[in-house]
Amino acid sequence: MEEEQDLYWGMHFCNSRMFKTIARIQMYLAEQKEEYAASEKKHIKYYMTEYGQIFKFDKTNFISFELDLQNMVWFQNQDFTGIYFGEYIKYTELEGFEDYYEERGVEMK
Repeated sequence: MEEEQDLYWGMHFCNSRMFKTIARIQMYLAEQKEEYAASEKKHIKYYMTEYGQIFKFDKTNFISFELDLQNMVWFQNQDFTGIYFGEYIKYTELEGFEDYYEERGVEMK
């Protein structure tokens, strides 16, 4: 039996839109002059949709964020909470994703 080979960040599938997102992030990180420390919060999981959107879900506070690929910042987008709980968009978990990005407009209740 053939073993399934993981893609970037532990992904299990990738299409052209997803690959474009991966390339954009790699170019952004290569352009950065400063060293950033990656966030390591165990209660946050990272995902990429079949459309190339990256989102993270905070399992403690039930908040979801989307990565703005133009400005490379997280913004709160609760639409992704529905995706996490089984709506129709296909997504894959990014087990090895390193979070170097700021959060903007965070609303904690």
